[in-house]
Amino acid sequence: DASFQTNHYTFKDIRDNHVLLDNGRGEMFLIRADKKFTLNVTSMLVSPYNSWWLFWNDAELWSYVAGENPFLLHRSGSTLRKVTPLDRFNTLALQFNGEIKALYPYAYTQVTLLEKDSNDIAANPENRQLYFSTNDGLYSLAY
Repeated sequence: DASFQTNHYTFKDIRDNHVLLDNGRGEMFLIRADKKFTLNVTSMLVSPYNSWWLFWNDAELWSYVAGENPFLLHRSGSTLRKVTPLDRFNTLALQFNGEIKALYPYAYTQVTLLEKDSNDIAANPENRQLYFSTNDGLYSLAY
């Protein structure tokens, strides 16, 4: 983890004239030269395909592209645990308690890939494989 503590904030990411700070209390602050955004989120990643920032908490998934405002992509009554990019078209795997879904954000649609509790997920976009672990073992799904 390349982040470090300064006062009451942790640097989560610094790139393209943006700084992301985490206060450790369920808030992250995305700061750029002209604006500061407060996001009620606990997790983040930047997609390796297009510098698309993704932020989430148990119920919401937000996206951010440089120069724009954060955008709510998904809200659910299920507990969102992890988000994994699947391809350069921004398809995402969403790991919830008891299921894994694929979200196609530009079409505002999603499909359930698996209805089973999983411990973790990871993707290999080059081979179009989604890996997931359960208490029973490690598995993969082609997509």
